[in-house]
Amino acid sequence: MFVHAYDKQQISQSIFYSSSGENLEQTNDVILPQSLFEPVALLSSHLTFLGRTLSSATLTPLYRRIVSRLAEHLFQRQIMHHRRLTLQDGKRFHSEYQLWVESCQVALHSALGDSKARVETPWRRLLQAGRLLSAEEDVWTAILDATFGRQSDDEWEHAVHGHLGSLQLDREDVAKILQMREDCDR
Repeated sequence: MFVHAYDKQQISQSIFYSSSGENLEQTNDVILPQSLFEPVALLSSHLTFLGRTLSSATLTPLYRRIVSRLAEHLFQRQIMHHRRLTLQDGKRFHSEYQLWVESCQVALHSALGDSKARVETPWRRLLQAGRLLSAEEDVWTAILDATFGRQSDDEWEHAVHGHLGSLQLDREDVAKILQMREDCDR
């Protein structure tokens, strides 16, 4: 569960905590930038307000439109137009994306209940890109081999589905994302 402040002046002093109590500012040896907390808290406060004032039928499509645009902006800016990334960069991006999603889940909990899938759906493409960029060792190798190998698209989809879940990215996008990692030799 998140504990967060909605006041912009206090955001730099706020620390986000997951339900396990671990400090999300440093997750898996990844330090999230302090500049991220203000926009995440701002989105959270706006979504909380919308969740309290709008019906679920009105809130859901509005949420999807807002978040789809935000997620697409992050995808294009941070992933598709970025320099070569290290594994550590990939882990940081993945942690940032998870923070956005978890913040939305908390903000909309009272309005939408425990509908994790409904909240997460507009973020899926971005989350999958983050999983690709943060993949390690065996998973990284398996995805590389499947994407750049001679497998048919159906075989590729089946192989990658096990690591990413329901695919929102096509093979070409996955290849571009994988090639952004500096340890991609393909």
